[in-house]
Amino acid sequence: MDIIAFKSLRLTCKHLSESLAPQVLCSLTLDINQDTIAKEIPKLKAMGSDVDDNNDNIEGFGLNIRKHLLSTRQLTIRGLSPIFDPSYRCTWSYNNGRSIRNGPEPIIPPEAWTADEEVKKYLGGAITRMKGVQRVR
Repeated sequence: MDIIAFKSLRLTCKHLSESLAPQVLCSLTLDINQDTIAKEIPKLKAMGSDVDDNNDNIEGFGLNIRKHLLSTRQLTIRGLSPIFDPSYRCTWSYNNGRSIRNGPEPIIPPEAWTADEEVKKYLGGAITRMKGVQRVR
């Protein structure tokens, strides 16, 4: 069940939603790269910032981030580098023990550097709030 389906369920029946939350929200995936900055950085900031538990809902979904972090049992980390561009391709060759890039330098937009600083700032707080994690992939 994804977060949008969970929102619909929450709006339908608050009590049922609260009892299902630990089962539905038991996994969390972090996948931060140049393509996902707009979606993932606000989520990470909400998870890692020191804010009042009543005001840390994400993107209007009505999900309390602290409850989600506490109920997370499996953490999947696909990527933590907003500087990484998944569409960038090049090959490497080796000459006299040195690596040589066969292609242009990657272009890194300024928002990727800003997002990189935000990852450094908020990741530790987000990870330490995940008290119930039993598996990391």
